[in-house]
Amino acid sequence: MPAHWSPNALRLLAVFIGCAILLSASLASTSPSGASGAITRAALTKPKRIPHRCRHKHRRHRRRCAARVRASRRARLERSAPVTVSPSFYGVNGQSFSEKFMPSSQWDAHLEAIHNAGFTSVRREAWWCDVERSAPSGGVHTYNWSELDQFVGTLARHQLRWYSTISPGAGWAGSGWASPPSDAHLPDYAAFAAALAKRYGANGTFWQAHPELPYEPVQDFEIWNEPNLKRFWVDDIAGSPARYGRMVAASSASVHAVDPGARVVAGALANGGAIHATDYIARMVSANPGLRGAISTVSFHPYGMTADRSLKRIAAVRKAIDSWLGKDVTILISEDGIPLPPGSPFTVQDRATLWSKLALTLPRSDCKIEGFLPHDWTSEEQDPSQDDQWYGMAKWNSAQLDSSGAAVKSAIKRMEGLSSTPPPTGTAHVCYG
Repeated sequence: MPAHWSPNALRLLAVFIGCAILLSASLASTSPSGASGAITRAALTKPKRIPHRCRHKHRRHRRRCAARVRASRRARLERSAPVTVSPSFYGVNGQSFSEKFMPSSQWDAHLEAIHNAGFTSVRREAWWCDVERSAPSGGVHTYNWSELDQFVGTLARHQLRWYSTISPGAGWAGSGWASPPSDAHLPDYAAFAAALAKRYGANGTFWQAHPELPYEPVQDFEIWNEPNLKRFWVDDIAGSPARYGRMVAASSASVHAVDPGARVVAGALANGGAIHATDYIARMVSANPGLRGAISTVSFHPYGMTADRSLKRIAAVRKAIDSWLGKDVTILISEDGIPLPPGSPFTVQDRATLWSKLALTLPRSDCKIEGFLPHDWTSEEQDPSQDDQWYGMAKWNSAQLDSSGAAVKSAIKRMEGLSSTPPPTGTAHVCYG
């Protein structure tokens, strides 16, 4: 020991030596019998946990098993992750937004309320009979766009786009204004569909002429409405599937020639009617095999009166589409609702439950759903014998939502991640569960 060490240094050295002796004794007492007393690396390192199904001597088996474990963990994370949806998923039916039914002076209040409710599109018919009032002369079509220009422009000012349904017909093209075009006038119907796309679709002439408006091009061109119901297909209903299939083929080709990115929507099928939706799909494609590969989206109106029944009907249509058109074809629910005339066995709460559950379920279902448009935004509620006047979620004169409208608005905000309540998690196994 150096002679020059101070008393404090000597005391610190003594403390250090004492601690070393105590630690050595402690380690010796915990060493296994017969061991040298030194702590090995294996004793200090926790062995890597191997999943019980991966405990196999072959390396290839262990790698495959570990991959399955990782996939299982990913699946668990997916099931627990909230599912949010694009605002473009939700639209609403608004057949009333025509001077035929509602004065245009009332439109702004309603369209503002539609935008505030979270909807981004309004479904309404194109009324071919009004736009092209006479047959083409010398192959030249004459269209009057004034009413549709007003409608599309007013939608755009409220950041809404038009979901177009190309119906009803024109009296000169069929047996009456409400009838589908005859085979001889199918080219005229297809030309009208193309003219709509050229004017209101992507880079349409309407948008070029109105740069002051928000750009809200039409993306959806739905071919007719409920062709499996006699009410909307007033000609021979038995021949409807084959004839309607030809309408779809001709219109799809003409629209895509103008706007390749447009979505041409087939169907708008009612669940029941003269021909059930699933049978209609089978007969339509059987008569027109070229539709397989040509149709990307089929729209459907389940009207189950409860969400569970509507979902069951959607699953049946999904199965028919898979069989006849292919699994890549998507579904768009362009109508569903409950009319509430006086004396109805249903209540506004029934409608609220229906719309809310569909709004929360369809975007995360396994049915390949493209969108949901409840029927209807507003209706007059005048004649108790007319169910069509009793579907609306908003009051005719004030645009104020009833409780069913408030419920679907709340569900939309939740699915878009704009609510204090998080979106539901995981996939809803409706069609392939």
